[in-house]
Amino acid sequence: MKYHPITSDSRMVEPDLRAWNASMSCCTRAEAWPHALQLFHKWRERLTPNEISYNTALNAWERGSHWAPVLKLFQEMLHREVPPDVVTFNTTIAALQWERWELGLQHFDLLRHRKLRPNVVTLGTIIGACGRGLQWQRALHFFWQGDRYGDWAPNEVAVVSAMTACKQSGRWLEALQLFQDLGRRSLQQNVVSHSAAIAACAKAGQFEQVELLLQQMHEASVRANAVAFTAALRLPSLSWQRALELFRIMEAQCIETDAFAFHRLVKVCQIDSIWEEAVRAFVRMCEKHEPRADTFTCALSACQKATAWEAAVALATTEPYMTLAEGEVERDLVASACPESPAM
Repeated sequence: MKYHPITSDSRMVEPDLRAWNASMSCCTRAEAWPHALQLFHKWRERLTPNEISYNTALNAWERGSHWAPVLKLFQEMLHREVPPDVVTFNTTIAALQWERWELGLQHFDLLRHRKLRPNVVTLGTIIGACGRGLQWQRALHFFWQGDRYGDWAPNEVAVVSAMTACKQSGRWLEALQLFQDLGRRSLQQNVVSHSAAIAACAKAGQFEQVELLLQQMHEASVRANAVAFTAALRLPSLSWQRALELFRIMEAQCIETDAFAFHRLVKVCQIDSIWEEAVRAFVRMCEKHEPRADTFTCALSACQKATAWEAAVALATTEPYMTLAEGEVERDLVASACPESPAM
């Protein structure tokens, strides 16, 4: 989307309030939120901002993930007696939910005190704020009792927010209940909701449930994402062949493989003494991420178990990894892989 902000060129006609608001809104929708804020600050003393002006500026700050200016601007609205509406509160709570979730809850109370009616966006955002504050009971209260507060017909986003709140506090059963509730509400169980359920079960160590959910994803032809693949890599029953298969699928689908994924691949190869794949995976990990000492130890252990002394020595004496080989455990692993060679 192209935007044409009002500039300081003397040839430009000074805008009226409507043109000013429209220009700021255009910049914000075009992901040019700094330009929207420049416009707001440039003309705010010549034109009297209304609730639309403030809401647009609040939205710009929220998109830039800046909660403090949002709070300051909200207070300015009250000071100038510009009445905040539901959109004002939604944007303010959304900005506060990440780092100051408790202030987000206070603004929800203020919204109700002003006799404004929360909508789906308000309640979905406040559920997310509760989750980030590990207030899973409050998150579920707002989810199940939302119609007591306002217009509440939960959508997929709201359900996933509630599931995530449960996951953060290890409440995997509640997260599964919410996931199953999607079907009862005629909402789609898509890759996002599947992944939220899988993540909740994986965090709580419920790997049987993870396997069931992964199988359900496959049967429903739901394409897995990074969260689902990471959960699959966490399974205690994971074999090195299955780990390699998962990596190939992730690469074919251009899904980013993080350091943990590589560590799990190296670990399962180490368990079965598949030293070639363990070393190959460790080297590939180092090409994309900072080398991990525990992954390096697993790769050395794989070589040691397979008595692949040449690979162990090569790994320990390659310059990028030499500092990782300075520990006593790593020295012993190299030495035991080379029974006829003196310890390093």
